[in-house]
Amino acid sequence: MAGPRKSKPASPAGSASAHLTRGPNGLAQPGEIAGAKATGWHGVPVSPTNLQDCLRSAKFWVDELPRYADRQQRWADFWALMSGFFAAVASLSVWPILGPDSTALEKAAVSTVALAAAMCALVPRVRNYAELAGQAREVTSRYGSLVGDLTDLAAMDPLDQAQARIVVTEFDATKQKKDSLRGLPDRRKAEIRLAKADRKLAEARQETAKAEKASAEEETAAKIAQAAAGSRP
Repeated sequence: MAGPRKSKPASPAGSASAHLTRGPNGLAQPGEIAGAKATGWHGVPVSPTNLQDCLRSAKFWVDELPRYADRQQRWADFWALMSGFFAAVASLSVWPILGPDSTALEKAAVSTVALAAAMCALVPRVRNYAELAGQAREVTSRYGSLVGDLTDLAAMDPLDQAQARIVVTEFDATKQKKDSLRGLPDRRKAEIRLAKADRKLAEARQETAKAEKASAEEETAAKIAQAAAGSRP
C-alpha cells in the first residue's frame, strides 16, 4: 500500500520569484503582477525611506537616460556618416586608378580610404550605440511609469504593503535592465553637476530680478522728479 503523498514545500513568503516571472526584457509580466497582488505577499515590509530612495532614483534616471540615449544615437549616426563618406570617396576614386598610368601611391591611398570606410562601419557594430540608445529609451519609459506609481505610494497612508512590494520589485527589475547599459554616467557626479547648474540658474534669476527692480525704481524716481518739475510755477 502506497504511503501518504508528500506535499511540495511552500514557496518562501515574500519571495518575488515565487510570484513573478520575467519576460524577454527582464521585467515582470502584467498578468503575474495582477496574480501576485491578488494573493498578497508576506515578507519584510517596505519602508517609506526605501520608497523615497526608489523615487529619487527613478526621477533621476527619467531625466538622465534620454540624454544618454541621445549621446549613443549621435555616436551611431556619426560613425555611419563617416563610413558612408569614406565609402563614397573610395568608390569615386577607384575608377581613375584602374588605368595603367596610376601609381602605387594612388592605389595605396584608395585602399586606405576603403579600409577607413570598413573600420568606421565596424565601430558602431562593436560598440552597439544604436542598440544601447533603444534600450535606454525602453528603460526610460519603465522609469516614467514607476515615478507615478512610487509617487502614489509615497502619498498613501497607511501604505499598502502588497502594492508596495509589487512596485519595488518592478523597480529592481528596471534597475537591473538599466545597469546592463554600458557607459552610464555616474549618478553622484551627475547630481552634483545638476545641483551646480541649478544654483547658477537661481543666482542668474536673482541677479535679473535685482536688475529689473533697480530699473523700475529708477524709472519711478524719474517720473516723480518729472512730475515735481512740472508742478513748479
